[in-house]
Amino acid sequence: MKNIDDYRCLSGWCVPMYSYIEGDEHPNYWVDSQNCMYYFEENEEYRKKHELDKKKYWLINPMVPKSVERVTEENQDDVEVAYFVDWSNVKEDIDKEFDMDLNKVINE
Repeated sequence: MKNIDDYRCLSGWCVPMYSYIEGDEHPNYWVDSQNCMYYFEENEEYRKKHELDKKKYWLINPMVPKSVERVTEENQDDVEVAYFVDWSNVKEDIDKEFDMDLNKVINE
C-alpha cells in the first residue's frame, strides 16, 4: 500500500478528481475537483438523484510521487499515478489508496 505523504495532487490548469458511488460500474471523471465537491456536498438535487444519503461514496484524487516535478508529454508513460481518497462518507477511508480497477479502498 502506498503512503499518501509521498504523493502530491496531479494538477494542471485545474485539479482533476474521480467519484465512485457504491454500486456504480466504474468511477466517474471530473475535470475540476471543486465542481465535484460542490455536487457531492452542497447540491441537494444531485445528492437526491444519486441517493447519496443511502450509499457510500468516495471522491478520489489522482496523485503523483513528490519526486516528479511535472508530468509532461515526454514522461507521462513513465509516471506512476496513484489514487487516494480525498473525501468520503466513510470517514476511515479518507487518505487511503483507492483501487480504480476493483472500485474499492486498499486496506492493507
